[in-house]
Amino acid sequence: MLTIRKVSMNDAEAMTHIMSELGYRTSLENMAARMERIAFDPTHCTFVADLDGEVVGMIHLRTVLSYLNDNVSAQVSTLITKSEFRGQGVGKELMFRGEQWAKEQGAQSLLLNSGIKKEREEAHRFYENRGYSITGYRFSKSLL
Repeated sequence: MLTIRKVSMNDAEAMTHIMSELGYRTSLENMAARMERIAFDPTHCTFVADLDGEVVGMIHLRTVLSYLNDNVSAQVSTLITKSEFRGQGVGKELMFRGEQWAKEQGAQSLLLNSGIKKEREEAHRFYENRGYSITGYRFSKSLL
């Protein structure tokens, strides 16, 4: 049975492995430190998709404030479903729970970024099928 629940520190190993699905390899120690830092920030929330005791997906969200208007927005920072479980409704359930959380935080909109690589086209269709629109470009610059 699929359950969407808040992440716990007991999920650190599973989170370490699942991040590699998007090409973000990390160590268990680094992941645990990230999880702990995020867990204590009330503007962030992470849910995992638990299928009979196995973490098969996750979503990380955060609230966003702006000087542009008085609205609160939320942003999906990360959404991952293990490749062998894609197309089975896991991502849909994670997005649904993420949208609920955003509404609970008073958000009027939910934002997300998705790369423009060819392998992200399936993800783009997934978002569009859920009512998300492409509204601009994202620019990035390394400060290191």
